[in-house]
Amino acid sequence: MIICPILSQQRRAEDGSFTWEHHECIEEACTFWAVESRDCAIRASGLAILRREAESAGRPPEVRPDPMAILEAPLARLGEVEKKLEELSEKSAASSRDLGLRLLEGVAALEQPVNALREEVDRIQGKLQETNDVLSRAAGAIEDHARREEERRRAERTSDAAECNARGMALFHRGVFEAAEAAFRRAVELEPELAEGHNNLGLALGRMGRTEEATASFEKAIELRPDLASALNNLGFLLHEGTRFEEAIDLFRRAAVEGKDSSVAYANLGNACYRLDRKAEAVDAWKRAIEMDPLNETAARALRMFEGSEAGR
Repeated sequence: MIICPILSQQRRAEDGSFTWEHHECIEEACTFWAVESRDCAIRASGLAILRREAESAGRPPEVRPDPMAILEAPLARLGEVEKKLEELSEKSAASSRDLGLRLLEGVAALEQPVNALREEVDRIQGKLQETNDVLSRAAGAIEDHARREEERRRAERTSDAAECNARGMALFHRGVFEAAEAAFRRAVELEPELAEGHNNLGLALGRMGRTEEATASFEKAIELRPDLASALNNLGFLLHEGTRFEEAIDLFRRAAVEGKDSSVAYANLGNACYRLDRKAEAVDAWKRAIEMDPLNETAARALRMFEGSEAGR
């Protein structure tokens, strides 16, 4: 039997202890039922994360190749080659001096050792270039391995963050705000640039009355995604509740421009304008909200109340 993580609830007994009231999974009737795997998608994603963390905890630390250890022997060989080259250069200088003294005995007899010495120098220089090429290829291979490993870890963190964010939304809609907060915090810990995760964290914090923390989360989401309409609207709503109406109006206008469905933003804009006695702007915003969504009851109710109050004067 599969226990549903959404329907199951924690109950407080009279003695202050907590117990769980478990509910059996309703399978295909649930939005989160995964037909292919015949399992709950939320439960499966949580188990997948736990398995990965357990595997990571049990896996011995990866031994990374030490670039200096790889290059130690070639560098030592390179030093020997350079030393030998210096010795040959000294020999060449000595040979040149001797050659000057023996010019009278015959230039032709002295040219042969000098040429042989030059050939040896050229050969050593060629070996030196080959060694440098090998070292360059080794360094490139190390850098390429490190880059691929970082890309793999980045993709894994992104996937885990998306799963935590989805789990947090499911908990949020159940009203389990503390658990939702924990899931959203894990999501942004794994993916600090996940603007949606910061926005959702702000929603959970706001529902728990932690206004300052919620404001900071919405601001972080907007910093990462200035065009994220939901974060603009959510921050505007908090400012409106705090009577910071001018700032709220600016955010609602931005949300109305950036959002695909701006009906909610226009309804909130109308409410904020009305609080500042900017009645014409308020009426225009409510009407725009209803045009975009005829079922927007918030805007329709505000417009009816306004028109009723004006008619009664």
